[in-house]
Amino acid sequence: MIKMIYSRPHFEHILIEIFDVKSINKTKEFCEKIEIFVDKCRLNVVKKTKYKFSKAGFTFVFILSESHIIFHSWPEMNYLNIDFMSCSPIKNLNKIIFLAKEMFDSKNVILKKYNQ
Repeated sequence: MIKMIYSRPHFEHILIEIFDVKSINKTKEFCEKIEIFVDKCRLNVVKKTKYKFSKAGFTFVFILSESHIIFHSWPEMNYLNIDFMSCSPIKNLNKIIFLAKEMFDSKNVILKKYNQ
């Protein structure tokens, strides 16, 4: 039997679930909060785009020089999901969580971290 060895580039992937998010129904103001959050995290944004769903919610995508961060919202559930992937080590993870709680006005935050 031949054993194959595969190599992968370094990446870190975190999911941040935020429950009981206040003011998530005000899309314009909430997207401004997201932009401030990304700026305070000192992420290197290359491109950004957002999509507002016809009934409720939006997805806001930031392409980063390191990879991406995507915000998915469910206003009817006061829920925000942040999908953050980086090819560089994610520094200041505690600061990111603190900012998420502060910026999105919730104490109910769950972090899931995946490393490679």
